[in-house]
Amino acid sequence: MYRRGIGSVQGLPERQDGVGGVSYCDVAGGCEASKMTVNMKFIVNPDIRLESITKETTEALYPLFMEDIRELNRWFGFDADYSIQNDYHYLDNRKPPYDNAIVVFYRGVPCGRFGLYDYSPGENSIYMYYWISSRFRRKGIALAAMGAMLKYLGGLAVREVMFDVDRENLASIKLLEKYPDIRLKSEGKHMIFACDLQAGRYKDGQTV
Repeated sequence: MYRRGIGSVQGLPERQDGVGGVSYCDVAGGCEASKMTVNMKFIVNPDIRLESITKETTEALYPLFMEDIRELNRWFGFDADYSIQNDYHYLDNRKPPYDNAIVVFYRGVPCGRFGLYDYSPGENSIYMYYWISSRFRRKGIALAAMGAMLKYLGGLAVREVMFDVDRENLASIKLLEKYPDIRLKSEGKHMIFACDLQAGRYKDGQTV
């Protein structure tokens, strides 16, 4: 699940109301993806970059996360017991690159995160979630960062990345549907989307 931290962020835009991108998804992208493990950094475009999570960015994202907590709990399906101590524990015990979190920066400010979880060595598959703060939506951040994350996972030779999305989370569903390589795999209360990275354009971290 998503884990947070405490702190303050300078230069935040005013919050925008409305449904944004929250779904179970996670990882970062970029060239030479196989080298990007614990201390990954990747510039997506002049405005957006991705970096491995740190104590500082965990703390910086906390106030944004708490602003969106009701929405997040709705999509997660339960009210989690969030605390900064749990975040610190996660930072100390995560196992990159397959159990990791990647922070999204917009114009130098932390604004969201991708997370990787439930890696299956036998299936060579992984789940990914993402969250972009409601203050930073409608800027194309999630769309651009998602492509970088898929490229990153392809470079790690992951076969399949999956997304567990509440069927009422229309913003996340619309985002995933913008990628032709991501297809609906199963459907119920939660919809499972999947992308075969080694059969598509993200193989070996390359796009065509």
